[in-house]
Amino acid sequence: MTGTFTGSDIPYLPELLSPRWSWIPSLAFGVLLCVGIAVAARTERGRTLLAAIGGSIGLTLIASYLRYWPFGFVRTNFYLVPLLILLAGIGGVSATRFLLKRVGVLRRRAVTGAPRTVVAVAFVVLIALVVTGVGLSATYEVGSYEQLRDSGSPNGYGYAMGAAVASVKHQAKAGTALVVAGSMAIPGWEYYQYEYSGRATRGGHQIVTDDAEFAVDHGSPAITRLVSRTSPRQVFLYTPLGTSPAEVASDIKAVSAGATCRPVSQTSFTSSGLLILMVCSHR
Repeated sequence: MTGTFTGSDIPYLPELLSPRWSWIPSLAFGVLLCVGIAVAARTERGRTLLAAIGGSIGLTLIASYLRYWPFGFVRTNFYLVPLLILLAGIGGVSATRFLLKRVGVLRRRAVTGAPRTVVAVAFVVLIALVVTGVGLSATYEVGSYEQLRDSGSPNGYGYAMGAAVASVKHQAKAGTALVVAGSMAIPGWEYYQYEYSGRATRGGHQIVTDDAEFAVDHGSPAITRLVSRTSPRQVFLYTPLGTSPAEVASDIKAVSAGATCRPVSQTSFTSSGLLILMVCSHR
């Protein structure tokens, strides 16, 4: 829920605040959310809202454990976002009413004109900060929505990830190892390889997790250890779009360090990545 303030790992999405300061509005949002939960729990309608949110989170957690549904802040769970924002809004309204009451008490207690002026100025500054924050958040959300909408076009990043996984499964056979290198490729590949039940990746040979390595760092020693341990006849190496030639070369070198392997073919998938087939021989 604090992603609006902390920014995104995706480089083309903007950040509302730098990571150095993003903890401040994130903490404020968390406090307002807690206040909203406390206020909502006092009414029947509020308890109904809390039961709906808690039940939805619980069901998605159970479904995730059974590998039927992802858990966390992913697009399939975005339906919870308006409800959580509503709770934070309830907390914000309650907090504002409390502050207004306190300001009224202070103004009544003020005897001279100077304290009254200080209280009035502080109140105006507070309102200005709130309005500015809402304006910045709204501007950020509109820009993010437009960029997400554009990235969701048929040629968006990772568009052909499922096709790459299907290609590997249809060509794989006994004695096949898989290496997926690069953090941008790992979540999508794991989803299509092991969780997705669509037609595109349903058939073919499933490469078990013991014969696969998902390396965040290119050229990782874990790649070499996989090849040395499994002694594969062939290795499929996949790198995401944007991987430099030097990084691809380091991945190939890591595979070859575990056995005598050489690239025999490579296939580029639109807006997704590069799939390299390597054939290995063993002494």
